[in-house]
Order: sequence, then C-alpha cells, then structure tokens
Amino acid sequence: MNDLMFYASNVYVDALYTKKINSLFSYFATLAAQRLKGISELSVVGERPTIDTVEAAIFLQSRLLDRQVGEIEMIKKLNELAIINPMSSTLSLSNMNITDSLEQVYSLTIKNIQQTIINEQNTNPLISQYLASKKYWKQKSD
Repeated sequence: MNDLMFYASNVYVDALYTKKINSLFSYFATLAAQRLKGISELSVVGERPTIDTVEAAIFLQSRLLDRQVGEIEMIKKLNELAIINPMSSTLSLSNMNITDSLEQVYSLTIKNIQQTIINEQNTNPLISQYLASKKYWKQKSD
C-alpha cells in the first residue's frame, strides 16, 4: 500500500511539474511571436536586415515545437494518473486542475495539530498545561 501511495504521489508531482513546464513553454512561444512581429516591423522600416526575420521565424517554430513536446508529455502524465484512478473521467488536458497550493496543506496541517491538541485523551503534561493556561487567559479576558 505504501508503494502505491508513493508511486501515486510521484506521478502527481511529475504531472504538476509538467504542467508548470508547459506554462513556461507557452510563455516562451508568446515571447518568440512578439519578437518575430517586432523584428518584422523593424525590417520593413529598414532598421534590421530581412534575414533576421527568418531567424526569428525559426526561433518561433522551435518554441512551438517545444510547447508541443510539453503537451505530449502532459498527455503521458495524465494517462499515468488515469491508471492510478481509472474511475475518474475528468482527466483531460482541457479541464485538468492540478494544484500545489501550500495554503491548503498549511490549513490541513493546522487543523490536524489542533485536533491533536484538543483531543481529551492526550496525556502529554505540557499540552495539558498549555490548554489550562489558554483556558485561564480566555476566561480572564472575557
């Protein structure tokens, strides 16, 4: 069971990483398109030689191919996730929402810690002393 959980968490992290890489590839492709547009306009004006537009177009095509490779990797990662959870029909590139919100992890951790502290069966004397002083100061402030 532990191996399965470890594998699933690794696949999830890989999918998250691939999603972040895809967003970078999209950003780079957008920048390359803007660069091509700018160089084309400069070549029309005469500021840059026309051959620079060819180089910029090749660079744009390279960035678009990188983005395409990233999308293929994302599809592979989605297929791996689908193997782990075959009942999920929501795994597709268009509606995938993989999050890495540290705020959610933080709130769950705090909730679990508070449940542990509040637990009446807790026999730790330091926690009992903390709870007693917390209750005392709360009554004093009211």
